Amino acid sequence: MKSYLAAVGVMDAVLTYDPPFTPVIQARFGEHRWEGLQELLDQPVVDIPRWRLPSPSS
Repeated sequence: MKSYLAAVGVMDAVLTYDPPFTPVIQARFGEHRWEGLQELLDQPVVDIPRWRLPSPSS
């Protein structure tokens, strides 16, 4: 349930952003926002899977 609420919050933030933007780049943790953003936007949506993110000790 929390991941769906987070997805709605991200989509709302992106859709209400005023300046023009080209891509949307986000860190993804297996939630539903990537697919939802792809459906809502004409701009490319790029995600960085969790396993690609550097660890805090790096």
